[in-house]
Amino acid sequence: MEQIKHALESIELNSIEHWLSTLLEAFDIPGITIRKILDKIGERRNVVPISLYRRAVFLYSTEDDDLSVFTQYLDTYPIVFILKDSTFSFSTGSFQEVGVPYSDVSDYVTEFQSLQNRGRIEKDLFSTLDFAPIVAELNSRLGLLDNNPIDAFNYIIDLITVAFVDQILEQNVILKYEKWMRSCEPNNLNGYVSQIIFEGEYNQFLNLTYQDIKHNAHTKELVIKLLKYDVKGIDSEVLGSIVYKIFASSEESTLYGNQTAKTYINRLFEALFVIKFRDSLENLNYDDALKILEASYFDPTNSPGSFIVNAFLKLVELSNEYAQVSHRNAIKIDYANFVSVVDNDIAFRLTKLNFFIVCIQYQFSYFRISKEIVYNIFNGLRIYKDNQLRCSWESYCPNNGNVYIIGSPTFRGNRKLSVSQKNDMKYACGFSKITDADYSSAWLIKGANYISGTKSSIALVLTNSVCQGTQVATIWKPIYQKGCQISFAYNSFKWMNPENKTVAVSVVMIGLQGMRSDAVKLLFNKSTCFRCRSIGPYLIQNSEVIVEAQSSPISPRPKMIKGNMPYAAEQVLFDIDTKTAQVQLDPGIEPYIRKVYGSKEFMDNAPRYCLWIADEQYDVAITHPFIKAKMDEISSARRALKDCPKKLLDQPHKFRENNDTNRGSQSLIVPSVSSENRQYHPMGFVYNDSIVTNLSFAIYDCEIWILALLVSRMHNVWSKLVCGQLESRNRYSNELAYNTFPFPRLSVEIKETLKEYTLNLIKIREEFCEVPIGRLYSDMPPKLKNFHAQIDEYVDSLYSNDPLFSDYDRRALLISMYESSINV
Repeated sequence: MEQIKHALESIELNSIEHWLSTLLEAFDIPGITIRKILDKIGERRNVVPISLYRRAVFLYSTEDDDLSVFTQYLDTYPIVFILKDSTFSFSTGSFQEVGVPYSDVSDYVTEFQSLQNRGRIEKDLFSTLDFAPIVAELNSRLGLLDNNPIDAFNYIIDLITVAFVDQILEQNVILKYEKWMRSCEPNNLNGYVSQIIFEGEYNQFLNLTYQDIKHNAHTKELVIKLLKYDVKGIDSEVLGSIVYKIFASSEESTLYGNQTAKTYINRLFEALFVIKFRDSLENLNYDDALKILEASYFDPTNSPGSFIVNAFLKLVELSNEYAQVSHRNAIKIDYANFVSVVDNDIAFRLTKLNFFIVCIQYQFSYFRISKEIVYNIFNGLRIYKDNQLRCSWESYCPNNGNVYIIGSPTFRGNRKLSVSQKNDMKYACGFSKITDADYSSAWLIKGANYISGTKSSIALVLTNSVCQGTQVATIWKPIYQKGCQISFAYNSFKWMNPENKTVAVSVVMIGLQGMRSDAVKLLFNKSTCFRCRSIGPYLIQNSEVIVEAQSSPISPRPKMIKGNMPYAAEQVLFDIDTKTAQVQLDPGIEPYIRKVYGSKEFMDNAPRYCLWIADEQYDVAITHPFIKAKMDEISSARRALKDCPKKLLDQPHKFRENNDTNRGSQSLIVPSVSSENRQYHPMGFVYNDSIVTNLSFAIYDCEIWILALLVSRMHNVWSKLVCGQLESRNRYSNELAYNTFPFPRLSVEIKETLKEYTLNLIKIREEFCEVPIGRLYSDMPPKLKNFHAQIDEYVDSLYSNDPLFSDYDRRALLISMYESSINV
């Protein structure tokens, strides 16, 4: 400062421009910036203020102007200069001087410190990663001392908050008490922490609901280490993600427990508003760009501030672009435009801490900082705790037509939902029942209700199952009925943490707009971006069709039906040991015994057995003691069932259905579920000695060419798309996967070729006959895998003359064929 003061002591007022140039040069402002400011001062006297980055603003004024009108700029700039013909005035918020002669400028150098580039706070990822283990170890050791987990969490968050505020305001209260903290007994540590809190007036930032925390020597050192850590440049989003993983349940922290969240969230923002913003700048539509900078950003999910923090940072970046391109002042990003509603205390405190940190870092980097400003920002944050599916989103973030809803709801399958969660979904969606819809889908439907008929948008990270299976109709019909439309989507990808290469979950990103339009929609599939007129619920371009179960096939083909329902299966079915022992005792029962295959039995190549007795055989069959005892056992068990059909009570020798394979023929068996780790859904043939249960599907007495078509990648892609998953297993359904599957044109020659592929496939499988088919397809031998690739190539060629390079290409083609077939 002394050097700057010396440079200004001999300043002369040849002109306002010369004086200003000398002042700015003394503070090392680049020459090109000075010239731009001088040009603007010359052009715009009495018109508009001229800003120097975000460090100061200069206004030209006549002698008669009322200076009070210029105080409005103090909310945006650390220092305001008012330049008149013979004197200048300035205000820094805490200090104000009026009518200063230009020659006296050196007397006020210390008040002009904001002209210097003090530098933005540079976020330090590695420092943040080093800080996280301190938090984790402190939490662990406090737990070993029997501190209440919630108390320990609030205590640690309070410590981080105190350390951050103390460093930002440079009060050094922690430094003052460090010596005493190091020398005190562990049980006295709380007293010194309290002195730091109240002397620094930090109590209004804190929770302070917990009782005295129990300490030992280890925890005392960790508390001091945490308070002394340089958290001023902490990366709050990364810190929040890691801390959330420490304190929250594993299910809640899946997406946010790693530092990749920022990368993926920014992909979401790119499609939601960044591309639109930059297009507006390129087309000189500055007002449209300004709307994005001034929009509200609302996260009604439990991300620990990840979405609003990254949205805030992205808008700061875009504001700078706006200033550079438009030659206007950069827009100050208003923290009040960011709203979050979470449903638990951990997410609430972390969200508030993370967003508070990033707002203060922004204020410190670009504007003036003071204790009052820090307090006002903290108290003005719009972070709330409520039931996200039952509360009114409008009450927390009114929809003015310029709202972006962002976030990622909790991922939880329908079967894992509690009764209260299911009731919350019904309330939010207006459903009488929710069938099999995933939990996260309720946010999508509620969001559609919120934006319907407005220019607001919603963009969520969701489990990919919302775009698969039977729940597609449940979820997407009401969304379309509200007039909403998918504006962009990212097809399913793995949300992965590169630090340890672990996969959190397969997700999709979906953006909805509140009104239909002809604007181009963006569909991202891996590295490709498709520009299309519409995007459907299966995330396919140019088709909004929903595939629904069909009781009969959409084109001629062999009929597939569900297998036979045994009713009282534990009594009807028996194992090989029972079968062997009873046949040895009475060989006459063997003609009445058949193998039984459901999904598990087929996958494990371990059939069970049943009695299969025709009506005309019954009287003779029950003369055998084992069969008579079984019939009595089955009758008794069925009478105990509430839903057993009456005819089965009188016919214990029958299944609900009685379909079997004719002698000399074969039937195709298709298990109803298969592991998601298998590339192909295993299926195969059974014969007259075997019965298929209702846990599998069957095409009875079929020609063998059908196997090659249905084991193809083409059919597997379709079944995964339209059937979805049961927990983590791939489903299969005759009415959804088979009856809706678009068959290619099948000539006699094509069927003969498919037959040859089937026969060769069976031969290759027989080479591995000692391996159950489920295990065989979980870890496919190269020979089997290579032959399946040949089948895939041939079947692909039946659908398209052009190569199909990806499963997306297959899905798009099949959806188009399906839509054409149902519209005939």
